[in-house]
Amino acid sequence: MALFEEERSTEKPSSSSPSSLSPTASSQSVNYLAKSVPRGSVIVQQGNSCKEWLEWVASRLDLDGLSRLIVLLWNVWNRRNKWVHDEEIQEDRDVMTITLGLCAKFSGANQADCFTRPQQRSFKCHKWSCPDPSYVKINVDGAYKPSENTTVISVVGRDHNAMVLEGRKLSGFVGLRGGLFAASHELPSEAKEASIELVVIGEDGDLLSICNGKLCANGGIADALNAKIYGNDTQTVVLAHGFGETQGAWHFLLPMLALYFKVVVFDMVFSPNVDPLLYDPQRYHSDFKAYADDLVCLADRLQLNHTVYVGHSMAAMVGCLAAINRPHLFNHLVLLSGSPRYINEEGYEGGFTKSEIKAVYRNISENFRGWVQNFAPTAVGVNNTAAIAEFNKSLGRMKPDIALSAAKAVFSSDLRHKLPRVKVPCTIIQSKNDYIVPRAVAFYMKSKVGGNAKVKMLNTEGHFPHLTAYNLLFRVLKQVLIKK
Repeated sequence: MALFEEERSTEKPSSSSPSSLSPTASSQSVNYLAKSVPRGSVIVQQGNSCKEWLEWVASRLDLDGLSRLIVLLWNVWNRRNKWVHDEEIQEDRDVMTITLGLCAKFSGANQADCFTRPQQRSFKCHKWSCPDPSYVKINVDGAYKPSENTTVISVVGRDHNAMVLEGRKLSGFVGLRGGLFAASHELPSEAKEASIELVVIGEDGDLLSICNGKLCANGGIADALNAKIYGNDTQTVVLAHGFGETQGAWHFLLPMLALYFKVVVFDMVFSPNVDPLLYDPQRYHSDFKAYADDLVCLADRLQLNHTVYVGHSMAAMVGCLAAINRPHLFNHLVLLSGSPRYINEEGYEGGFTKSEIKAVYRNISENFRGWVQNFAPTAVGVNNTAAIAEFNKSLGRMKPDIALSAAKAVFSSDLRHKLPRVKVPCTIIQSKNDYIVPRAVAFYMKSKVGGNAKVKMLNTEGHFPHLTAYNLLFRVLKQVLIKK
């Protein structure tokens, strides 16, 4: 494929014609840029890929010729951006004039006798480095226009070879209280379609959280996750359900808690109550960070601060991660039947062996309905037919592919190293006999968290005390919460 075509049009290309995007250049200009090349045809050499072509050209150009070519390519790309974003067409001669002018300026600067050295630098420069082969590095830059209270954020993704995988310009942002930036109600269409993750930035430029672009669209994350608020007290309690559940799992506790507190409930993104198109397996499959980012974005959307967070099962560690990132959002964490690691390790009892977890994944993949029928009564852990039926129904409503992805994130997670960074006070509530989480995990968490922590052991069995022993759990919660 020729990168430059040696042809020119006497008419200005139409903005509606795709062919007008071809980065053409005159033979005279190309020959000038390649005058140091043994064969001028190097510029139109056929190649299997752009990268291969560039490597081939670079090996045949001297330093000056390569510099001129790089400046030309940069201006060709700039012309493309003007056409795409501003519908502005640049003629070939204009591109070449700009290119040659920049080359002359660069040459003059390089030949200068001296340079003015800044007396003091107020920032550190870090050389860009490639990510590991299994990662993609995301570079983000942004601009803020105070007069209109709007921002534009540009995002570029590069792989371990520094090749650009994709780039996006996100606009339509608004400034919020305290200098925070978040998505406006009308998210850019490209962010909705590509599930672009949106950054929330503080006044000091620190990254506060990352939102799932699709969750923020069409009414915001509160609508997407079906967030609801009950009660009207000044103290806010946030209830977060675990794997296989919905916000309906709190139906016994909710009316009692709403008598004393303002209570917020919502559905996790894997919940069958949430549009399955909002679940991105690439975003949510590896750990709980994406769930924590969603929680932070939801709190910002609802303007919540200094809350008491009650997280059940996997949602317990979601709250811990969110508290590490934004501690001022939480006065207290209640970790109900939570665990930082579900697989046994040397010196640590997680509850499952690796082979048992692999069997869980295999059963979900091969016979999801059959696995639900077997797992629900085992997880509930007591002979409570209503609770078993309720969990069986909510778990069975999950899409099997989402259930498998979410299960892998839960059961393969290892967040033990995060516990010392949790400085928000915690109350760890655990049933004395829980098939999913051994009681030893509660005391392990207490010994590892970085802030004050207490363990409340419930005289009951099973993984779902909010369904099977809600009166007992409410008494414990009331004691914990009213002190906060």
